[in-house]
Amino acid sequence: MRDDAPLRRAAPFLVAMLVGFAAVHIQAEGSRSPSFLIALALGCLLVASIPLIPWTRLPSIATVLPPLLLVGIVAFLRETSSDSDALTPLILLPVLWLALHGTRLGVTLGLGAVALALFVPFLATSDTSVVPGERQSALMWLLVATLTGLAVNGLVRDLRDRAHAFEQTSRLDPLTGLENRRVLESQLPVEIQRARAHDYPICVAMLDLDHFKLFNDRFGHLAGDGLLEEVAERWRQCLRSHDTLARYGGEEFCGIFPNVDLVGAGRIADRLSAGMPEGQTVSIGLAQVTDHDAAETALARADAALYQAKCAGRNRTASLVPPEAPATAWTTRPRVDSHADETAETA
Repeated sequence: MRDDAPLRRAAPFLVAMLVGFAAVHIQAEGSRSPSFLIALALGCLLVASIPLIPWTRLPSIATVLPPLLLVGIVAFLRETSSDSDALTPLILLPVLWLALHGTRLGVTLGLGAVALALFVPFLATSDTSVVPGERQSALMWLLVATLTGLAVNGLVRDLRDRAHAFEQTSRLDPLTGLENRRVLESQLPVEIQRARAHDYPICVAMLDLDHFKLFNDRFGHLAGDGLLEEVAERWRQCLRSHDTLARYGGEEFCGIFPNVDLVGAGRIADRLSAGMPEGQTVSIGLAQVTDHDAAETALARADAALYQAKCAGRNRTASLVPPEAPATAWTTRPRVDSHADETAETA
């Protein structure tokens, strides 16, 4: 699918540029001015080329080319027009373009191009008729462009950093650093759709720390928080790079395991069980997503399997297969920890 973001970003500046120099030239020289017609053709060519260029395949610095061409068009009009002072403010348009959508390097290159456009005509001529005020005007516009470009770019980068930090905060559970439930519920349908598109299996898991309420009552909530942090860090080491683990709520977690069936997901569950801190256990429910499952259906089946694992005595993994399958459930006991059964009281 074609990426039209560069065109959408460029459109306001290109429209403003075309309207601006057209208005100046029509008022000063008439619409038949050769320089106006040439600039109009260059502007239209720039507009037409932007959506055709494969920007995603080019280095990011390539995005400075359209604004630099815009500087060139304005410089051309200033040199061929009898009313160059009226056209000079248009030199701010490419600087704003780069400040809003480019990097600091792009802004620097744009300012360099503006300096050349403003001062090369003075350096290339020995005409003594050049009024000193024209040089002062060019210097003023360069100063305005520099201050505007750097200030706007700094503000935009600060806003982007804040937005990124806010996005990260809204995505992550503050205690464990894992993704939160909201992210998981939005990501699971995407993962399921991708699995169907590429024809590979995908499983979901619900995990619940055994007797966590008892642990909190005995050692305090700070110790409970520490246990959740430790478990999350241990489990990170047990997962593959493309697995997803999120804190679902309280002591309950949810995992997405792409490209594995129930047997493979069971091996991942075994690693998670074995990775528990000493004296702690976990109950796990697994479900393989079918061709007709919605995300909510798969989560509900994994939750039912988790309930089955807890009812069967905890410290085990249970998987509930789809109703159309011949079997109804598959269970295993990955680890027996003598410390885990010091109390028979349930959470």
